[in-house]
Amino acid sequence: MPYTLPPKAFLTLKKLTHHGDAGAHNQGIYLTQHLPTAKVYIEKRLLPSRAAKREILAMRLCNPHPHLVSIFTSTQSTSIISIYMQHCELGSLDTLILHFNAHATRLHDEGFVFRVFWHLALALCYLSTGADYATTRDRAFRGKSAVRKKGWHGMVHRDIKPGNVFLTRNRECKGADAHTLYPCVVLGDFGCVGAGSERYSRHARVLGRGDPRFEAPEREGNAYSDVFSVGLVLHCLARMVQVPDENLLPDRPLGGQYTGCRHLAKMVRDCLKWTPEERPSPLELPRLVFEGYRVWRQARGCDGVALPKWAFG
Repeated sequence: MPYTLPPKAFLTLKKLTHHGDAGAHNQGIYLTQHLPTAKVYIEKRLLPSRAAKREILAMRLCNPHPHLVSIFTSTQSTSIISIYMQHCELGSLDTLILHFNAHATRLHDEGFVFRVFWHLALALCYLSTGADYATTRDRAFRGKSAVRKKGWHGMVHRDIKPGNVFLTRNRECKGADAHTLYPCVVLGDFGCVGAGSERYSRHARVLGRGDPRFEAPEREGNAYSDVFSVGLVLHCLARMVQVPDENLLPDRPLGGQYTGCRHLAKMVRDCLKWTPEERPSPLELPRLVFEGYRVWRQARGCDGVALPKWAFG
């Protein structure tokens, strides 16, 4: 259950979205400051509901993971539940895509696409397996798939899209990944999260529904559906489009710019397979992504081209 801090513990700095911008239960998202520490957090206000409590529980189960938005605390009144969570100061992928479109350009190489793929793979793997982050990462480095934590039932995000993928250079993420050419990628918004064993249709009223433009063909949320959504995010990033273009997806989801890296293109195509079981599982995804990145890195001789400063606004 949420617990209550003193009412003056947080100062609202700025409204980021209006009521209902991100779901029927959402009552607005705000930039806030925790007065005792002066740290900045995101406050998400929700109507009291089973869905809100479920979201808080899911976030607590994911603390601390460098690629899943962390919860600081939560408060509850008679009319509002507030979740105070990590602020990713560099914004989201959809905003980055807008900035690239404003400059009429795309990424110079595959480096940042691999970065996003790798970090999202680690995030999905944790949701599915509950396996320790460092262990999963080390196993991927050694060519091994992750192992599910005993007693872990698995979670499905159900709303993976560029607007829910955030970027930060906070030291917590740097400590998790020594590669600092690119910012850390963090998956957020657990408003539609559910257990991996649940059928989406039976729980739609409680779970809410993610953006249908980023849904898998089967529409029933499961771990393989999240993998499909990650493939769509990578398609949008490589093509610099806000939403998937169905005419471009089947054969060349990344476009002609990245044909020199067959491993990356094949992995994204595999994520976008129509049949769920033909896609990579979250357990093996970190291993596959790292293997592809290692081949690309050896041929390239560097980690890629850094993002321009204007990419973050």
